[in-house]
Amino acid sequence: MAKNTKAEINRKRWGDILKKYGLTKEQWWAIYEEQDKKCFICRRRLKIGGKSTRLSVHTDHCHTTGKVRGLLCRRCNMDIVPRFEKNLEAALNLHIYLTREKHYGLTPGTRRLDDNNNSNTK
Repeated sequence: MAKNTKAEINRKRWGDILKKYGLTKEQWWAIYEEQDKKCFICRRRLKIGGKSTRLSVHTDHCHTTGKVRGLLCRRCNMDIVPRFEKNLEAALNLHIYLTREKHYGLTPGTRRLDDNNNSNTK
């Protein structure tokens, strides 16, 4: 069995993207450039080609409409999006939770209560 050449693999890849997502090679690269070559969610540099890693580029799409939303790294596409795409309220709550001022317990690295806790210790 003959091994596929790089050109054949490349042609198949772009053919698959056109068939699955309706994007031409030029349209896909335009999205890549528009996103500054980074995952839309975590903003890490996307890896193209070679061995699959957590930063390998994925073309993310809505499974209901089939429309492409953008390019993500494998980790965001496989872990983050599936957790929140059906529950956007949870995604908003996560943002609020991580950015809020209120904290509980001791300030890390100290033995004193966080200033935010003084009113909550009764």
